[in-house]
Amino acid sequence: MSLKNVRRRLTPMCVLAVFLPVFLGVFLPRGAVILAGDGLSPREILAAPDAGAVRMAFAAGDWTEARALLEALCQEHPDFPAPGLLMAWLHLTHGDRPEFENCCAEVIDQRPEDPQVWYVLTESALADGRWIEASLLLDRGDSLLAAWSDSEELIGRARALKTDSLFLAARLAEARGQYASAEEKYRLLRDQDPQNDSYALRLGSVLLEEGKTDEAVRLFDSARELNRQNLPGWLIAADLLHRRGKREEAGTLVDGALSGETLDDWDTTGEQSEGVYLFSELVRLLLKWNRLEEAEKWIARIPSAFSVSRTLAGRLALFQEDYPRAEKEFRLARLAGRDDFETLNGYILALAELDDARLRQASRLAEELVKKYPRVDEAAATLGWIEFLMGETDTAWKRFETILNGGSFTPTEAYYMAETALDRGDTMLCETLLDLALEQEDNFPKRQAAVKLREALRGSHTAEESTPDGNSGDTAGAAATQE
Repeated sequence: MSLKNVRRRLTPMCVLAVFLPVFLGVFLPRGAVILAGDGLSPREILAAPDAGAVRMAFAAGDWTEARALLEALCQEHPDFPAPGLLMAWLHLTHGDRPEFENCCAEVIDQRPEDPQVWYVLTESALADGRWIEASLLLDRGDSLLAAWSDSEELIGRARALKTDSLFLAARLAEARGQYASAEEKYRLLRDQDPQNDSYALRLGSVLLEEGKTDEAVRLFDSARELNRQNLPGWLIAADLLHRRGKREEAGTLVDGALSGETLDDWDTTGEQSEGVYLFSELVRLLLKWNRLEEAEKWIARIPSAFSVSRTLAGRLALFQEDYPRAEKEFRLARLAGRDDFETLNGYILALAELDDARLRQASRLAEELVKKYPRVDEAAATLGWIEFLMGETDTAWKRFETILNGGSFTPTEAYYMAETALDRGDTMLCETLLDLALEQEDNFPKRQAAVKLREALRGSHTAEESTPDGNSGDTAGAAATQE
């Protein structure tokens, strides 16, 4: 593939997606992009203490200084990739796609025999869901890497890049649903580096797709033995099964674990409490399943010293439509120093449901949330919802339209868009969005409102069909507006 075609075919992507696994499981390793385990990947090099000055210069906007520092660093370490590739990585992680492409083009021009830039481009194509392009880019990198096999001075980089190639091939096979091939490659990676917990997690994920649940849980547990930051195997497996639409199987795993495993022994003390992490993630899963009473029980198991208990209590209150309590819990969580997206977003949504004064406060906070999380659709959707509640329907719709055109949205976002579409007179789109929101089994705070609105619309259709003079449109609009 020519450089011109590579640059033409690189479409804009969400930079955050580069740092997420293909299967997007929140319990799986984050930040593991190109997994060269010997410090030769751009991610590892730029995260090392030696690159601290580089990071500071780049963050300050002094690209010339950052490049000069990288040049010096690469001179000290001949095994390092081209300075231009490291600059490309910095631009990518900061969301500057044009400069990322320019730096990759520079590396290809200056080092046409270097395969690493092609692997970085493969990673970006994978993150963007461009499987055919990823395959072609990977083949190009592999063909260049094959020419290094006899070069003694490149043996270190060649070894690392062979690992990268195998990992990318495994990810590509997994993304295409070729699970047997992905399993084979992940097993090879795990055999090469049995202490790498991320390989065990990824292999377990593929085995779960193949219906090998017991082995997958064992692998997840082995990953926990290697890294205590990983959750128990049953909970990782349950979350992934739920995400893949296998809710009954996920529920069986959770019920079996809760009845057969004593969780009283889980530590809920200390700043990095494993028990608090476990209970928090279990609560989030139970909320999705509308098992609110059980969720409340596990929230109570989290000591009040942990601010996450307030955040989860606030989320539970949103599901129960108890907005005064939700506002209180989120506010207390913020006062305790909790400043994460979940807490801030929940606080805004609770405020918006109380009165006009706090709706205006929610509007200000929602604007700040979008500035803080400019690439997070949920932040934009929250601001759009607040704008809709304030009567700014056209402004809200412009915001929602971007999410709608993206083709991927949560049930909550679908409900927000449905209400806005109805207010704009597009009943058909409203009903479609409600169906999309409700056909998913996940519970969400506005689910009951979505059910009522859909019932009102369907009732109005029935009334319209039974009214010969066709004057039921006003009644339909009134029924929908009341909801």
